[in-house]
Amino acid sequence: MADERESSSLDRIIRRAQELDADRVDDGLDDEAIVAAAGEVGISAEAVRESMAIERFGPRPRRRMGDRLVGPGRIVVQRTVTRPSADVLDLLDDWLTSGHHLRRLDRGGDAGRWRKRTDVAANAQRAVKSLAGGAALGAVRIVEARVAPIGEELSLVRIEADRSSSRRATVGAAGGLGAASLAGGAAAAVVVPPLAAVAVPGLVLAGASTMAARRTAAKLDAELLRLLGQVGAGERPGLLGRLPRR
Repeated sequence: MADERESSSLDRIIRRAQELDADRVDDGLDDEAIVAAAGEVGISAEAVRESMAIERFGPRPRRRMGDRLVGPGRIVVQRTVTRPSADVLDLLDDWLTSGHHLRRLDRGGDAGRWRKRTDVAANAQRAVKSLAGGAALGAVRIVEARVAPIGEELSLVRIEADRSSSRRATVGAAGGLGAASLAGGAAAAVVVPPLAAVAVPGLVLAGASTMAARRTAAKLDAELLRLLGQVGAGERPGLLGRLPRR
């Protein structure tokens, strides 16, 4: 009996694979055909659609040399939220423009891009929120978001925050401080060996700079995850935190 069930299941998979092969188009396989094929072997439609969405989003940025020291140049968070995809983009736009004072660059279909605002009003609002422990997106140059529906009330969301410019500045400053301190200490040690200690303050400053950069990256990751939680809960920024969109 077990052999018959396995044979029947195999026949269904082969038959469905033949149908899929016949339905191939230039863009690949039809989504619903893939969902139907997975359903034949007991895989839920939501799981298949989520997997396809992840595939379309593409791989996350590769880890680079220095990421462990100063954090990655692009912070990426991804989560499934119980919210229709159209609502997700509306909420993200509201939070990023009114809550974090970014300027919308473009938005269409299932994606959007926002840039840090540098006007006086936005800087003042970020400064006030920073004192209260908020505004962790202040160091971000560009924020990008993509949304994919995986069910009537489910959406997969990926947000990428670009902090590459501040990362490069930190790496350059830390490297310069470290190299100058070592060179100065070595030169001083040739004349008077105890003066080698002059290298220590620069190295300490370089270390403090990289630690601060790691903390900034960690805060940004936590803030983006908090943003996804707020979007998933359907929350909107408070009226006191709003600024005119520009």
